[in-house]
Amino acid sequence: MKPYRSIFIGLVVAMAMITGIHHDYLWSPDEPRVAEIARETLIDGHWITPHLCGLPFLEKPDHPGD
Repeated sequence: MKPYRSIFIGLVVAMAMITGIHHDYLWSPDEPRVAEIARETLIDGHWITPHLCGLPFLEKPDHPGD
């Protein structure tokens, strides 16, 4: 079964590359910041006010295309 799994993964990666999912415009440069805020929310339990590096993060979220 392992050769079939490798072939399947290879086909999925090839399709992703062909369709253009690897382009930079699909990945926001703010993703690491958003992920860190989510991680700190989960660990620290600050569910009302998001925190980044231990400080409240009170900025509005950016909307692509605005």
